[in-house]
Amino acid sequence: MNVHKLVKSRLLLKLIVASILLISFFLAFREGSKESIQPAKYDYSSRDHARCQSGSRLGPTGKSDHEQIASGIYFAVRTPLNYDNTIQHPLVIVYAPGGKNRFANERITGLTQEMTNKGFVVAYVDNHPLSIPVINDFSTVPKAIGKKWCINTAKIFLTGHSDGGTVTAAIGYLPKTKHIPQAIAPSAAGIRKKDLSNFDCPDPISIMVMQKEDDTLFPNYSKELADWWATCNSCENQTTPVRKGCVEYLNCEQNVQTLFCETPGAHQEWPRLNKVIIDFFLDSSGM
Repeated sequence: MNVHKLVKSRLLLKLIVASILLISFFLAFREGSKESIQPAKYDYSSRDHARCQSGSRLGPTGKSDHEQIASGIYFAVRTPLNYDNTIQHPLVIVYAPGGKNRFANERITGLTQEMTNKGFVVAYVDNHPLSIPVINDFSTVPKAIGKKWCINTAKIFLTGHSDGGTVTAAIGYLPKTKHIPQAIAPSAAGIRKKDLSNFDCPDPISIMVMQKEDDTLFPNYSKELADWWATCNSCENQTTPVRKGCVEYLNCEQNVQTLFCETPGAHQEWPRLNKVIIDFFLDSSGM
């Protein structure tokens, strides 16, 4: 077995073990408010927009609950309530924690109202036991959405918690998928620095890594992930505080942002940093 196949086999084993462990947490995740999962209107007059040809993207406005990619994995799409199908929208994909479907994923993260209010289309993807082929499947969700909704393909953003954080990070560095996102925000990912030692760095990309202070499942993994990515982004070793719980690595290549945020709580708690995540994606997209 060559080195590349050995690395993939070891990573696959880690992903499978992590998924099994995370299933045991599926009843414990805290959910947001009912209001947070309702789409909101967006003020299209706030900026100029690139456009799609009229009639070329006929995905519905508001909530679409039963979308699928070719492999059969389900996802749900949320648009602004006043969605204009001729205007290109930035897209956020939210990958689910272990054992969670797209609806629980939406309730746990509570991003819909705030994201759509800022002009994003947001999609929530069902969890599925992790493997490299499954992660490759997950990476096709943005393309599937772009066939039905008017999406700016240069403004694809990924986030997710636990298993979803692992998927988010992996898409950002795996050779076949790393070109897809403009920025990523993994939370409580099950990937540590030594797991990445045999992977080449992706091109510089903005990343916001989130970790819970009392995470006993993946203790300090996210800090190691942030440090690895700061090296890949050619940042300085120094960091500066940017808000309570968050620091930014300085002087990264191509002016990308590299953030690490640690907030109180246990592994099964989504970090309540939604405004910070949204502002991070807006800054990364130049909106």
